[in-house]
Amino acid sequence: MGGPVTETLRPVRAPLAVAVGLQALAALAGVAPFVAVAEIGRRLFAGPADAGVIWTWVGIGAGAALVALAAATAATTLSHLADNGLQLDLRRRLAARLGVVAPGWFSARNSGQVTKALQDDVHSLHHLVAHALLDVTSVLVTPVAALCYLAVVDWRLAVVAVLPAVAGLLLFRRAMRGSGPLMAEYGRAQKEITPGSWSSSTASRW
Repeated sequence: MGGPVTETLRPVRAPLAVAVGLQALAALAGVAPFVAVAEIGRRLFAGPADAGVIWTWVGIGAGAALVALAAATAATTLSHLADNGLQLDLRRRLAARLGVVAPGWFSARNSGQVTKALQDDVHSLHHLVAHALLDVTSVLVTPVAALCYLAVVDWRLAVVAVLPAVAGLLLFRRAMRGSGPLMAEYGRAQKEITPGSWSSSTASRW
């Protein structure tokens, strides 16, 4: 069984899968121009180079750049369309649910809590659906593709390139340590400062 996030994203799973595939293609194609420049440099420094081979690599680099741009644009468009559709569906379902709950449910809560659930919490999915999955795909595919190329050229270059990435991951993990409780506290505070919540809570004290 999937978790809450998996169940929430179920209606847009298909377009998101296509968007992730397109973003992976864009990431791979984005590495190709750098490979082309490296290969051109290798041939030029090795001595007299075949002009046909050089122009072939130029064409590969230029074509890959166009493919990367087109694939990334298509991926971003699909993910944002999926995000818009998901937010509309969730808000309609929440509104329909709120339309049938007992009046006492609203009396036990302030308007800030209802607004946060209907507006802010749904909107918070935007980054996950429209950006995070594509960003993670790029972050994973691009360095792996580059490392594979470096390993073919010279395995020592691949090792040197990995070390800063490992150090960065360790530092990021250390920096984010203990952020979970802080984000939970931020969510609780957001309820209190949402317009309408202060007046309701203040009125209940008098």
